[in-house]
Amino acid sequence: MGNWLEERLEIENRYTIRKNVYRNRNISLLDSIGKAIQTEYFRKNMLSDSNETMVIVMDSVMKTQKLFAEVGAAHLPGKKKIGP
Repeated sequence: MGNWLEERLEIENRYTIRKNVYRNRNISLLDSIGKAIQTEYFRKNMLSDSNETMVIVMDSVMKTQKLFAEVGAAHLPGKKKIGP
């Protein structure tokens, strides 16, 4: 974990730090913080794999009906292309 993050975590909880970074629209920093505090297993299963599953489901639904989708900020960064 980065030194700056360890120091911040001593005075602020991780949710407050991430909330403030999100409010500042710094998705890159939000992703870096996630990488520092989340396990690789969590990131794979809760972000990467779930993104792929949701894209498949959304694509299927959108072919026959309207769809509103809300995406959490943790799902936004990264270069992996998902979908057709």
